[in-house]
Amino acid sequence: MDNPHDRAPWFQGGDARCDSTPTLVDRPFRLVLLGPPGVGKGTQAELLHEALGACHLSMGDVFRAAQCQSDPSPALKTALDAMRRGELVPDHL
Repeated sequence: MDNPHDRAPWFQGGDARCDSTPTLVDRPFRLVLLGPPGVGKGTQAELLHEALGACHLSMGDVFRAAQCQSDPSPALKTALDAMRRGELVPDHL
């Protein structure tokens, strides 16, 4: 992906790839950053992306991009409704 903020490759699947190829390691890191809105999760994720070459996947970005679907699933509708109300998206989704 040419734009590090372009999440289209995550939706395309298949041969979609991140811009930078992370260094191969025996046990790659999978990091989850948790915290309330505004504490800097996105900022830290971008710093980790720059330092480690990891892909930054924001669930908020995923949900916002998915809202353009013409026929969203019931789970997506529930997630988007929660986001519009300013609530957390339920974990079971």
